[in-house]
Amino acid sequence: MTKKIILKLLLAMLPFLLVAGLYLYADPFLILRQYDNIYATDKPHLELNEDYAATETFLKQYPANHFDSYIFGSSRSRYYTPDQLEKRVAGIKAFHFGVASETLFGVAGKLKLIDKTGSEIKAVLIVADAELLSKSGNSSGHLFRKHPMVSGESASDFQFTSFMDFFSFEAISAYLKLPATMPKGKKDPQLEAEKKILADRDSFYGPRMQIFYKREGVQRYSKPVIFMEQRGLLMDMKSIFDKHHTDYRIVLSPMYDQKKLNPQDMKTLFSIFGPEHIYDFSGVNDITNDVYNYYETEHYRPAIAYRILDSVYARN
Repeated sequence: MTKKIILKLLLAMLPFLLVAGLYLYADPFLILRQYDNIYATDKPHLELNEDYAATETFLKQYPANHFDSYIFGSSRSRYYTPDQLEKRVAGIKAFHFGVASETLFGVAGKLKLIDKTGSEIKAVLIVADAELLSKSGNSSGHLFRKHPMVSGESASDFQFTSFMDFFSFEAISAYLKLPATMPKGKKDPQLEAEKKILADRDSFYGPRMQIFYKREGVQRYSKPVIFMEQRGLLMDMKSIFDKHHTDYRIVLSPMYDQKKLNPQDMKTLFSIFGPEHIYDFSGVNDITNDVYNYYETEHYRPAIAYRILDSVYARN
């Protein structure tokens, strides 16, 4: 009787054991093993956790590269690249630490990590918006949860989240459909879109114009997002800037919705960092008025990022 029960238990557990074995063998999110460059592997993998990938890249590269300047932000920071910052700020070695769906918690955690390594922090550019400033805790899910050295959580908790997220038909099916090798390098989802726009703007925007909803042209403001926890994180960041005598600049992105940061939140940023460190491109202006500055309603094009950099670092 006991043998039959054990056999039934083993049979019931077999699917779990097979999926667990596949996960451990395949490392589908590239977080179980060490990689010299996580973006340079052609190993089959599902969509990566950008926070984990960026942090691992920094930890492996900073000893040899001696980074001393950093760019933070969400996917909207993608075109604020190290080479563009280095053109405008002399004598720095920059690292892009921006990740998809970045949070204030993540930016503060990365600054604390950099400080702990003993690295210099000469210059910092933060590409922010109300959404980023609102998030004061760790993100959920395997795609957006912060690297343990950024969040301070245990590595086992981080690994368990990814392990459990693999246990779905969609994830397993997607992995099994992957090619034997994958293209190397960090993917830019807007690269093809930019090529199409430069080749024929009307053919790109024509079929997509329905997604660009009409704005009223009246200045509106986002809801307040900076409260006690957010303020604490901002103060932590300011302490690190003061310690390193950092040249720090905070850009408020020109969002398609044309909302400006809530005046109370702006007042808080001014009080902590000083108005001379805040560069506000949000709201109703010539950038946000022009549909052709955007790929869709969430991301603006490289030329806008370069224009903002020129403005922010004009005095340099």
